[in-house]
Amino acid sequence: MSKETGHSYKTLGYSGKLCYIVYVKEELSFCTISKEGNTIVLRYKEKHVDIAACYEFLEWCQKNIPGEKYPMLNILHPNNTFTEDAKKFSANEGVSYSISEAFVLNNGMLKILGNFYLRFNRPKVPTRLFSNEEEARKWLDTFAYAPKQTV
Repeated sequence: MSKETGHSYKTLGYSGKLCYIVYVKEELSFCTISKEGNTIVLRYKEKHVDIAACYEFLEWCQKNIPGEKYPMLNILHPNNTFTEDAKKFSANEGVSYSISEAFVLNNGMLKILGNFYLRFNRPKVPTRLFSNEEEARKWLDTFAYAPKQTV
């Protein structure tokens, strides 16, 4: 257990040339979410993502990273679908704890839908689509984690 964060952690294997420490890992209804180094990683399950899932994610953030902002890595399942409300929420309130968002899409249809999401929902933080997790992590690493500000 880390004295600094109070979270238990374990070392992950290497992702390419990079190694990350997982501080928090939890199962949500639509994804497995973890804090890996200074990145929040969402590994989506084969689920339909609706507004309830978005609020579940927001509650997780309020509990685990209150007042902080992180680069977010979203690794989608090839069969994921999203409601219009979930897309609107994700581009606005859903980025309250995010500095940047990277989406790893391994399906041609998801890439088309991802481009529509970027064009029409216009996320409030820098957001890019990738077909490769390592490239997505490299891009996210260019954004600095913003710790909680104390007054």
